[in-house]
Amino acid sequence: MAVKLNLAKAKPGPVDDPLHFHQTRITYFCVLSGELCLEVGGESVSLTKHRVLEILPNEQYRVVSAGHDGCEWLVIGSHSEDDRVEVQTS
Repeated sequence: MAVKLNLAKAKPGPVDDPLHFHQTRITYFCVLSGELCLEVGGESVSLTKHRVLEILPNEQYRVVSAGHDGCEWLVIGSHSEDDRVEVQTS
């Protein structure tokens, strides 16, 4: 199984990330600085520095915003192929 690391950075405010899920991937978000706000399974989740969030396969989520000061975070995913599925919302 491959593990992929992505370093992400966003300016303060909303982040354009459509609601989606991964069919087989387990994804971890680890905040390095700032605050990251996500929607996970319809619930609002706020992560701050050194906090880690695990997203399981088929769990719908999206990054909502990067707080008031922006945010830098790592996305760690276990996967061998792109299995992202965007959720159609009305």
